[in-house]
Amino acid sequence: MAKLQKQFQENNDKPVFLKGGAMDSILYRLTLVLCVIGIVGDAWLWLGYIVA
Repeated sequence: MAKLQKQFQENNDKPVFLKGGAMDSILYRLTLVLCVIGIVGDAWLWLGYIVA
């Protein structure tokens, strides 16, 4: 537990949500991609309602 606390508290210019390692980075990027897909899908849906 002390090792994890030290890892997350060190000042290395990384945001805390990326300090966990490679898996945190993968999950962060996956979340960004899914958000963009959702926003584009929502815009596509509304554009279909407006144009039709």
